[in-house]
Amino acid sequence: MSEHFAKYIKIGRYKCFDGFSAEGFQRVNLISGKNNVGKTALMEALYATLLAKDIPNLFSSLWLLHQYRNRADSIQQKLTSEVTSSHIKNNAEILDSKTNLNEITFEYQQPKLEKHYLCRINDEETVFKESELNISAILSSIKKVEGASFIPSVRDSQADIIAAYARIQEKDRESEVNTFISRFDDSIENIKVIGDSVQCKVPTRSGGFEYRPLNEFGDGLRHYLSVIAEMFAAENEYIFIDELDNGIHYTLLDQLWEIILTLSKELNVQVFATTHSKECIESYCRTAGKLDEQDVSLITMVKNKEQQIKAIVRDFDMLTDSIRDNREVRGW
Repeated sequence: MSEHFAKYIKIGRYKCFDGFSAEGFQRVNLISGKNNVGKTALMEALYATLLAKDIPNLFSSLWLLHQYRNRADSIQQKLTSEVTSSHIKNNAEILDSKTNLNEITFEYQQPKLEKHYLCRINDEETVFKESELNISAILSSIKKVEGASFIPSVRDSQADIIAAYARIQEKDRESEVNTFISRFDDSIENIKVIGDSVQCKVPTRSGGFEYRPLNEFGDGLRHYLSVIAEMFAAENEYIFIDELDNGIHYTLLDQLWEIILTLSKELNVQVFATTHSKECIESYCRTAGKLDEQDVSLITMVKNKEQQIKAIVRDFDMLTDSIRDNREVRGW
């Protein structure tokens, strides 16, 4: 396994987690479980922990995740507003996590005179008085959070797709993307970024061709293109995909998993994705077996009788055995 891949995570505090741990992560990891059991929160904790090389990146990752949760249009939106500072400060109560690569803590302390905020990243500790913590200035010190892509279940704009497609063009790999898109919808000859919009080239009734906006083709194609574009853009990095099969017909899942498994290996990308679907899990197992790709895991999120969240991590052999024996793997 690549040295930059996460192998485990221990979460002292984050949202629904309190003393949570999971280990045995592989190159490609699928997370399943009931609604509100912490699937997306696990990806968020991993995202923030892996990207928090310093305080600006920690704060930026927290703000970006907040926007994804609320389907915000741009990472720059309300960057200097009180909303930004309030959200990040509120997260100070509930962030304490560790992977094999990084360890972070962000918490507040309440002395008699003024609240303090403590940020600890690995062995480096910084304490801010509340009057000194200028979050907007810290966020403005970096242009972009780098190192990972996070695809929410719904995107309200095409900005992230366009940014990822620019990196594809730099690598001269547009033809591969067009091939994948044609397999999704054979009426689409190719895609292009024209102005501030993704356009699809399709035939007209007169026998010619025209470009039509991606928005006309539904959420399934947009999500499919998001995954493919971000996979190419995330070389030597991480990609997090919320509700992988959102809008994707079950007959196309094997094809999508083949793309993810192949590109993640070729481009050295560690993948984390969530699903509710048994069909998606079965497709994952089936396609990994077909390609003989064993660097995969299934992480099933469950709650015990005390309502504590636990993770059952299956490697390739355990996953294959579970599917073959028709065991429940979704966390139901």
